[in-house]
Amino acid sequence: MNFFLLLFLVSQLFSVELKKGIQTICVPENTPIPCKKNQVAVDIFIPEKKSISTILVLNGWNFPRDDWQKKTSILKQADENSYTLIFPEMGKTIYESEFFIETKTKYFIEPGGKWCKEKLIPSLNQIGFLIEGNMNFVMGLSTGGRGAVILALNSPKIFKKVASISGDFDQSILPNDKLMINIYGKMDEFPNRWKEIDNPFHSSKNWNLPIYLGHGKKDKIVPFSQSENFHKELKKLHPNLKIIFHESENDGHDYKYWESEVKPIFDFFKN
Repeated sequence: MNFFLLLFLVSQLFSVELKKGIQTICVPENTPIPCKKNQVAVDIFIPEKKSISTILVLNGWNFPRDDWQKKTSILKQADENSYTLIFPEMGKTIYESEFFIETKTKYFIEPGGKWCKEKLIPSLNQIGFLIEGNMNFVMGLSTGGRGAVILALNSPKIFKKVASISGDFDQSILPNDKLMINIYGKMDEFPNRWKEIDNPFHSSKNWNLPIYLGHGKKDKIVPFSQSENFHKELKKLHPNLKIIFHESENDGHDYKYWESEVKPIFDFFKN
């Protein structure tokens, strides 16, 4: 039997085991838990009714993959709207595309952005998720908000819309950010890395997807200006593109705010 046909049949056999509700698989290879050292746990939520869309949901820096599930109404609202949800265990990553000689700390088993594109999406394709041409969306909060935009930039044919809340998009104006320094080295030594690599603001000219941005003005972790400036740049470069920016006057960097954004984001994806 042809190897690729066999692989497809195996993946199909596994896919029928996915039941309504939450289940966990290990990527790559799409095997049951517990995961091996080279694998990452991924939760998949299947709604009660037939799914109309799939949303890749990214957590913040070192937040467990089920934080969205436990601290917001995302599962309830996804079930009501017939969305399939995918939650990868991203752990500590700034969605870097590569490591460098100067990289001090390799937070993830591989660079997070590269892993999503080269391992996560192809593995999920094998069991019928995030297929090019389908109604796929990506959303994230904090570092995951940054990751959602980077992933959409690197995989523009996979996603139809993007939502990012409390994200950072231009590390070059945060030269003292220790997480960035640990990956890219110091900005004064490697300015091109900071300004051109994994920098969504710098890549704004290449943006072509409808996007929802949200940020609390009292955010003490990620400056509100990160979303504000990114929004202004996108509007300037792409005046005819659907771009929504929700400025939350009294909110900070917490799940009280992020919970309030779930329904607006789902409405944005739906309409």
